[in-house]
Amino acid sequence: MKLQDTQVKYFCTSLYAGVHPFANMKRGHQERYYIALAYFVNTVAKTNPFFKARLNRYRAWLVENEARLGTYKNPVKNIVKGGVFGWNSKARYVLLCDIAIIVLENKAIDKACAEMKLFLGKRSSGKLESFKELLLNDNAVHSPYEATKKLVRQFHGNRQFIKLPEKRFLVTANVSAGKSTLINAIIGKPLVKMAQEICTSNLSYIYSKPYDDGTIFLRNTKQGEASTIASYFRTVVSPAFRMCLIDTPGVNSVVEPMHRTIAQNAIVSEDYDTLIYVLNAGKLGTDEEIKHLKFVYNNVPAEKVVFVLNQLDRFRIGEDSILGSIEGVKADLQKIGYQNPIVCPLSAYFSFLLKMKHNGIKLSKREQADFNLYKEIFSDPEYDLSKFVGKTSDKDDELTVLSCKSGLYGLEKILNGG
Repeated sequence: MKLQDTQVKYFCTSLYAGVHPFANMKRGHQERYYIALAYFVNTVAKTNPFFKARLNRYRAWLVENEARLGTYKNPVKNIVKGGVFGWNSKARYVLLCDIAIIVLENKAIDKACAEMKLFLGKRSSGKLESFKELLLNDNAVHSPYEATKKLVRQFHGNRQFIKLPEKRFLVTANVSAGKSTLINAIIGKPLVKMAQEICTSNLSYIYSKPYDDGTIFLRNTKQGEASTIASYFRTVVSPAFRMCLIDTPGVNSVVEPMHRTIAQNAIVSEDYDTLIYVLNAGKLGTDEEIKHLKFVYNNVPAEKVVFVLNQLDRFRIGEDSILGSIEGVKADLQKIGYQNPIVCPLSAYFSFLLKMKHNGIKLSKREQADFNLYKEIFSDPEYDLSKFVGKTSDKDDELTVLSCKSGLYGLEKILNGG
């Protein structure tokens, strides 16, 4: 089931990144802290399933022994007053930050702060109120308490992120064109299963998150329903908007003919800004391809479509012509009716490996061998795909240069409005 606009901000924000102030605390302190956090979150927003899911993230991190949770005396009061810690009252400010990161909204944060002040004296209540005002001030650049500085920045990062406009990209292709690999390349991690087989049996909505908190959120869905995923996108070109990728089934499945219906219904009825059509450079001009291209042409305005010519890394210079393939695709598209189609040549697999490498993700032995091979291939000027879209970066580090040559930089630049 598709998320409503009001739900996206709860699902697609990050929790925390780096070392939390309670990371090195004793287990008993962490569990007391969780009890207090759960108390206030449930007090202000008990029925919201998104808050519950986010709170469960803290539960998994902080609670080692569930049976111990009922044995602590006055855990909420002791946490708010700071009575169990050597650094005393700073715990309440960390607590308010975590509540704010979970619930996001001013009204809920105000209510949580008011509940916390019931445990405090007048002077401490005044300090907590002042801290809350700073927390809710989107222009505040620092926190007076060292323990909360990173949490305040992350809360503001979430708030600024959900105010950004959202752009939605629907991805369509025939089976084995490399659609899943392309999506993984854009995201920068192996989020969507990659294989030369039928990978997608229904729609998947993949949302970007504001910063990398090391997690991927997956919303539970019933069998046969669309899946909803949120992850940080490791883009080469930083977008000025929130992204949603809509993954659709391959349209020419012989085993699952309903996949065509699902994909076509999405193309006609989904709300999206751009349709990314992935073409397999080694299987151009087939009857199935022409059939789907005509369907897209008849149902989607031409200015909303970007064509990705994938798997050009398999071409052999001297035997195959990259330029010839691009011109051939454009000629076929013009016959269908497209006057000035945007065609981006790409090696989605090499782009994916580059993203993994660039972000410090260890490659498998097979992936490392492939990376070394593609690096050598794309060192040849004939394989420089950036010259076909005219998109290059000012950065001159090796991985960015190779991202330009693989075609990924050019595609992301176009998707970002270039």
